[in-house]
Amino acid sequence: MTLVPNARARFEETGLRQQWTLFRTLWIRDFSAQYRRAKFGIGWAVIQPLFYMTVFIGLRLFLDIPSEGLPYPVFVFSALMPWLYISNALNRSGASVVSNADIIKKISVNRFIFPLVSASLPLVDLTVMALGMFGLMIAFGVPLGPHLLWLAPLLLLLTGFAVGLGLLICAIGTFVRDILVALPVVLQAFLFVSPIVYPIDIVPEALRGIYILNPLVGLLESFRSVLGRGTAPDMEMLISPVAVTIIMWIIAVPLYQKLSRYFSDVL
Repeated sequence: MTLVPNARARFEETGLRQQWTLFRTLWIRDFSAQYRRAKFGIGWAVIQPLFYMTVFIGLRLFLDIPSEGLPYPVFVFSALMPWLYISNALNRSGASVVSNADIIKKISVNRFIFPLVSASLPLVDLTVMALGMFGLMIAFGVPLGPHLLWLAPLLLLLTGFAVGLGLLICAIGTFVRDILVALPVVLQAFLFVSPIVYPIDIVPEALRGIYILNPLVGLLESFRSVLGRGTAPDMEMLISPVAVTIIMWIIAVPLYQKLSRYFSDVL
């Protein structure tokens, strides 16, 4: 009687090990391919945000954008860093099934692995950017204290949001490729309709209630509170991103599971 449970346990252990091996293999492959012939390698994780910051600082010279009394580099970078992670994760996740068409057509694998690999890769860039952020905090005298412990739940929420939305985009975008083509343009638009370059206070008060429904507003503002203002995040600002993330997962997981059965037919 004990042989069946033991056999099942060994089977499940082997299955999980195989999934982990595939995840690790794909992750290493994609990470190596990302920087294979790039002279600056992982340095691009710093060059990309520095480019944006240079552009934003240049804009500020002409537009006189306020920064809530914070040093503008700290003000911008504290929100730009999580936005770049989301942007990179969604661009990668959306096309993850299409870019792995050869594998999906040839072997039977858990197809959740592809967007998960794609969403986890930009965490390396995020780590490098975080080191740069701490350097800015020290240089401009931003306090380092217990409030930084909030980074752990905020990072969990950030990745949960990116993975949930990435699953939705990947599931639908595999069938409707226009979504994948339009995605970079939409993300660039959200760069300017989210409080990265400017503070929320600059948004007209009549529109602010609608504006904060954008889940990126609460996410980015929470990172800015912890990294820029040296305080805990405003809990009210987290209502929208938490609610949207939960709803996305409730919709995305069964939808992706259902549509993934037909991926081979459209690849």
